[in-house]
Amino acid sequence: MVDEGPRYQSIANLLQQELALMEPGTQVSSEHELAKRFGMNRLTAKAVLEELERRYVVRRSQGKGTFVARRLPYVVSSNSSPSWSMSVRAAGGTPGIATVSVRERPASQGLADQLKIDKGQRVFVVVRRRFVDGLIAGCTTSYMPGDLLPRFRSRLSNEASLHEVLAEHYGIEPVRAWAKVELRPAPADIAMQLELRGAPMVHRLSALLEDPRLGRVIEFGETWLRPDAVDLVIELRR
Repeated sequence: MVDEGPRYQSIANLLQQELALMEPGTQVSSEHELAKRFGMNRLTAKAVLEELERRYVVRRSQGKGTFVARRLPYVVSSNSSPSWSMSVRAAGGTPGIATVSVRERPASQGLADQLKIDKGQRVFVVVRRRFVDGLIAGCTTSYMPGDLLPRFRSRLSNEASLHEVLAEHYGIEPVRAWAKVELRPAPADIAMQLELRGAPMVHRLSALLEDPRLGRVIEFGETWLRPDAVDLVIELRR
């Protein structure tokens, strides 16, 4: 029985109950199939799928179709690893990484204050996209002091885990010293990286990583995460 209310929302309510019983990644009926099943036009069927997408029940992939969403838990705590690859694996997913760019630039005063270095000192700016089970989940811009990372460009391959590179080549093991989570409309460049339409609300995770043994800030990073791909979990312990 379809609930009362605007028709597209009522049908979305019914489908949400059905989809809750399906495995994540299961393909969902197309607009044409939904229109035929419920005796509605394609515009209403499209509104149904868009409503389910807003609820993070489904995920639409251009050229591939619509699928039951899988929101992988992504834990941010003083004890959790700041490594994307390790966090995704720990949650039962398959991580993926693609490097968009690696640049060097002199640190502005604000960035120097974050990294606790002198203004004008060389920093690396790394932009990377994050994937879960082959689907885009987030993108990160990382700022790191250049003096700690000789030959960094040649050691960071396109798909390598940044934290594995830091551990293997530099003996650096960063931990979160500070983190801030916000829900923000996706800026145009971020929406493009995350393959989103318009400016939907996304998670922004800002974090400062330190290596206590070195007594140095290793990275200041800003990560944008799709809420339909990641269930952001904040854990506080005393």
